[in-house]
Amino acid sequence: MASYLKQLEQYGIVEIVPTEKRNHLYRLTERFFNMWLIVTQGNPDQKRRAKYLTLFLETWYDGGELRGVAEKHLAELREGKLGYDKAMVLSKGLVHSKYIGVDERDEIIDLTQQLDPGGLSESELPRKYVEIWKEIEQLRVEEKFADALIKIEKIDNEGDGIKFFLKAYCLNTLKQHKESETNYLKAIEKGSVGAVNNLACLYEKLGRTEEAETYYQKAIEKEEWEALVNLAVLYFETNKNPKIALQYILEYLNKTGDESKTENIVLIEIWNGIFDNLDKKGERIIQDNKGEDLEWFLTNLLNLEPKQLVLNLFESPEHGKMLQDRYELLYYATRILAQKTEDNLLLRIPPEVMPTVQDIVEKVKEKQAFYATR
Repeated sequence: MASYLKQLEQYGIVEIVPTEKRNHLYRLTERFFNMWLIVTQGNPDQKRRAKYLTLFLETWYDGGELRGVAEKHLAELREGKLGYDKAMVLSKGLVHSKYIGVDERDEIIDLTQQLDPGGLSESELPRKYVEIWKEIEQLRVEEKFADALIKIEKIDNEGDGIKFFLKAYCLNTLKQHKESETNYLKAIEKGSVGAVNNLACLYEKLGRTEEAETYYQKAIEKEEWEALVNLAVLYFETNKNPKIALQYILEYLNKTGDESKTENIVLIEIWNGIFDNLDKKGERIIQDNKGEDLEWFLTNLLNLEPKQLVLNLFESPEHGKMLQDRYELLYYATRILAQKTEDNLLLRIPPEVMPTVQDIVEKVKEKQAFYATR
């Protein structure tokens, strides 16, 4: 027996605990996994004591040492230095740890399963995060955010902040904004760059524009390109820093080549006094968007006062009829603002929608005055 223990010590699996007596004590080298062994194999009293000790250690210590264990374990798995039995013991303990990320979790599971000669690891190890994510994404598509939250809560790993990011996204959609903010902040603490941008979006939605600007700038510093567009639009909507807004949105275009933000670029160019090829750019935007989701763009064009451009788009041979059908009330408001009320336009507008048309006209005039103050 002593020779086997000596061999296990040489392999680094156990360590000797000297005593004053002839016989020494032995324990697994990684004490965390020694506790795991007690939890899974010991009697109920041992399991309870080990559980409380684990909770105590995780409360009082940060995850640095445990993350180091995970890095070492992964390195040995990649290099083929571990047999299946030892790998499984360590892997079982690590994949449930809150101190590692989901990518580490999945790689540990993959590499351990590759060592499994009998196909038993599928029942021993949890499902990979990538499989759980597919189910969460399907629930998101189906707008079942409460159900998605239940599934997200079952993710043990918190080391990379993905769990908190997903929770924050669902909570935001459910209009639980305070809880969403809390989880985005937790995700940011764990290094999630996307959470920085999303938190800024949340602050913007809540009207907390100074905090939104701060977090968009932090996201830009972390090279989140999307934040460049978001901050540029925030500046536009608050009539602030037009030159910087133009710089940000052009920087985004240069870095990504993504031309889906053309409507934002056109608006910010007009805001900066740039009017090059507006008719062609406007036609292209309508064509690229198939006429859908253009109300924000068309309304903001009116807010910046190129009324004739908007009227030209509404009356273009190629897209005019489609735009008039989809945005009929905005078309009426555009004609009134452009003073194109011939053909008894005011009489032809159905009386039941006339108050709404007048409301659109008044709001556009307010915005025009707002942008004129710059």
